[in-house]
Amino acid sequence: IFSGTGGYMGLSFSIPIDVAMEVADQLKKNGKVTRSYLGVSLQDIDRNLAESYNLPKPEGSLVTQVAPNSPAARAGLRASDVILKYNGTPISRTSELLNYLNRTAPQQQVQLEILRDDKRRSIAATLSAAPDDTPAKAGTQAQPNKGPVIGVSIRDLSPAELASLEIKGGVVIQDVRPGGIAAQARIMPNDVITQINNQTVLNSNQFVQEVSELKKGSIARVTLIRQGQLAVVGMRIS
Repeated sequence: IFSGTGGYMGLSFSIPIDVAMEVADQLKKNGKVTRSYLGVSLQDIDRNLAESYNLPKPEGSLVTQVAPNSPAARAGLRASDVILKYNGTPISRTSELLNYLNRTAPQQQVQLEILRDDKRRSIAATLSAAPDDTPAKAGTQAQPNKGPVIGVSIRDLSPAELASLEIKGGVVIQDVRPGGIAAQARIMPNDVITQINNQTVLNSNQFVQEVSELKKGSIARVTLIRQGQLAVVGMRIS
């Protein structure tokens, strides 16, 4: 049971047992979980988009961006393509496609049926390993009781993402806890944080270290990139 307010009124989530066993097996063998990487940004197809693509109903996953030098780019995927099938299985929404990608091992070739220019075509893509966002060595992270909990989950940027943004390092915000310090500062998922208090953040370990040094009652200056635009937000540490 999980809730941002502490209540549980019917709010819960579950993890399929085969997914849990797969994760446990990877942790035992490698000390970390490795996911596949295609290198695309995706969104669902709504009714208006379905009509514009001449689809009979909202289905598939729309490619909004392709990372340079990614498996998707090498396979020939383009922004505005609609992925309709993954290894022959129809895709109803983006979450289904992401689930299939997460369940596929890196270096495997997958078949994608896409819609482009009102024509369906098949594209083969060989997946690579996703950027490592779960460090295996516990010593690489600062002790949680030495600094504030700001309420975010993060990951490192891939080489393709770094090249696309033309930066040397940073971390991607994957999730923001409602009501947390980061949420109150209006930090959002997909923001790329590059500096905290003018200190360059190159990776997730350095991000944890910088956050651990923030003092209660202070306001941290957080430099970030949002939708390609540079911004600075003040994060009050409570």
